[in-house]
Amino acid sequence: MTRIVRLLPLRKLDGFRDRVGSLDVQQVKRVCTKAKAIVKEHLARCAENLRYAVRYLANSSCTPQEKLRGMYDTGFGSIWQDDFPDGSLKNDYLTIRGSLIKADEPKAAVNIAAMSDEQARTVISQICSLSQAVAYVLGKQSNSEQ
Repeated sequence: MTRIVRLLPLRKLDGFRDRVGSLDVQQVKRVCTKAKAIVKEHLARCAENLRYAVRYLANSSCTPQEKLRGMYDTGFGSIWQDDFPDGSLKNDYLTIRGSLIKADEPKAAVNIAAMSDEQARTVISQICSLSQAVAYVLGKQSNSEQ
């Protein structure tokens, strides 16, 4: 079985490629815009949870471990690594999460209780820094859109 294919002249193909190419570019731009909006939405939710966490840490007058345990329950525990774009924010979050949740003991409360005061203060400092970094990125994104 042999098929005979009629070849279009090159000048017709060029126009066809241009139309298809411009449609692809528009579709990619639309998908990228949606993706950016989703990332921004996730970051905004993270920023809100981080603000609650930092506020709790600042207003609590208990030991650093008790502050962390309470802060984890106030909303920090609902933040997921996929809420952050790849890069330094996600890495910082994973560092904090690695301090709170270990492979051999997945319960944050147990790991927090086992921390020294200095370790707990370090994690608290990291949480405050992450909160500032997320707020900065969100502010930078909203300024660039204006």
